[in-house]
Amino acid sequence: MKAPAEDNPAQASSPTRRLAELIELEESSTGDWLPEELAEVFQHQWSAALPLDPEPNPGTAPPNSASPTHAGPPPLQTYGDLFAHPNPPIHLLERVKEFGKTQHAQADSSLPREIALALYYTSIFAALTRCGQRITTLSDSALRQGALWLLAQPWIDELTKSLARLGLARLDSIPPALQTTPAA
Repeated sequence: MKAPAEDNPAQASSPTRRLAELIELEESSTGDWLPEELAEVFQHQWSAALPLDPEPNPGTAPPNSASPTHAGPPPLQTYGDLFAHPNPPIHLLERVKEFGKTQHAQADSSLPREIALALYYTSIFAALTRCGQRITTLSDSALRQGALWLLAQPWIDELTKSLARLGLARLDSIPPALQTTPAA
């Protein structure tokens, strides 16, 4: 499986390259990892602490800090907290998306490629469904394939699968004239 090369001009997507990426995505092989092992790594990653994030806007509290006077969702401490948040900070979702993309592309990554890909797509679907923002240039067709890939993985938790389902519903509700078309 290859992560889409959407944001790297040096790897501009041709229709042939996009088709090859989609075909590889459908082949949901787990490489050297057993599904049970991927389930453990997935749970570990989703419960791992988010990296400390500098303040996105000077003078405001960091998004993962608690405010004693603010009664709202709990502070963001883990990747799972970020994906479960009703209105997650878009800049954190973008950073996690890029992290997943980078980890997926690195041959010597300590993170299994499947987990990196799950981070990548989950960030995109959290932004689309929870924030109403698109943080990718992938086509709707490629996003559908990503959602179907997430749904097909037996080691993915129900929260993540629900984001994929909501993402599919959101994509299907976009009028065809407004849908992103693959790059020519």
